[in-house]
Amino acid sequence: MRHIALLRGINVGGNNIIKMAELKQALSKLGFTDVATYIQSGNIAYNTQEQNTAELAKQISDCITTNFKLTVPCIVFSQETVKTIVANTPFTPTENKFLHFTFFDQKPSASKQADFLNKVIPPDECLIVNEGAYVHCPNGYSKTKLTYQLFEKTFGLTATARNWNSCLKLCEL
Repeated sequence: MRHIALLRGINVGGNNIIKMAELKQALSKLGFTDVATYIQSGNIAYNTQEQNTAELAKQISDCITTNFKLTVPCIVFSQETVKTIVANTPFTPTENKFLHFTFFDQKPSASKQADFLNKVIPPDECLIVNEGAYVHCPNGYSKTKLTYQLFEKTFGLTATARNWNSCLKLCEL
């Protein structure tokens, strides 16, 4: 089964440097096959028989700690789940750069979701689903308050965001 692993905070601003060729090699040693990466910021596609995404995320995080001496949050979804996320976007942005998806490692409680959504300030828009949140920010992601940090703080989970072009590419890897 094809999976997508999303690492947060690697190769950003000269911090947490991991060379993708070395990461691919380390993940191949875990038994993952057809390992591919997209850009340098921790987007990985691979095949494995394991279907437990929480276990896969732990294996990858442990592998990174062992091989690169870094502690990096990792969230894993099946590629089919990512394709479903892309297919079901509720927003039609004028440009892809205004649409993002923030991936969650667990589903937030319904009561916290409702409270959170009541605080979204237009023109930003947000729709929370099981796997994360669609974030449409027409003034740009750098100006929105709907960051992965806010989702983590509000819901007590691990999150990482990807722009829409990256989400589209993850479907093809």
